Amino acid sequence: MGLKLGPVLEKLACTSLDHLSELEFERLSFYRSDRLVKGVLHALTPLPYEDYSVLTEVLEAAVNCRVELLVNAEKGGLSEHEIEKYLSACTEETILALRKTSSLRYDEASQTVTFVFAREEDRIYGEEAMPLLKEYFARIGLDNVEIRMEVRVLVQPEVQTVVKKKQAPAPVK
Repeated sequence: MGLKLGPVLEKLACTSLDHLSELEFERLSFYRSDRLVKGVLHALTPLPYEDYSVLTEVLEAAVNCRVELLVNAEKGGLSEHEIEKYLSACTEETILALRKTSSLRYDEASQTVTFVFAREEDRIYGEEAMPLLKEYFARIGLDNVEIRMEVRVLVQPEVQTVVKKKQAPAPVK
């Protein structure tokens, strides 16, 4: 297929990622004028956020330029917590704004991420962010995940106010 990650990690003396040594780069491209390396990494499942982050940092330090990794995962396999970590680390303003107005639900069985909003206006904004979200998810190996936007209005129970009449103090004997 391509270049195995194991020898690269060995050369960089990065033992903390030894468990990724069987992964392979499908493609590596260097853009000198942009000081950028783009790599497509083939994996069975998406990488946990910590592995993705550390791998990117190690490669950036080694090549002394920015590194963009695209994970080509054969199937899903991240937890809701891991997806939250990826979204929290994303610096795209649109996605940051989306996260402030929604909560995330992930159904691993159906591979569906649902952003839940309290207001319709926020859901519409979320729909506008959909292409950017899909692009970001594809980069981290979640291109097979369905993304949904929903509004769930919380109905507050009616609170009854009870006014208690003030009683006159008992006469002093």
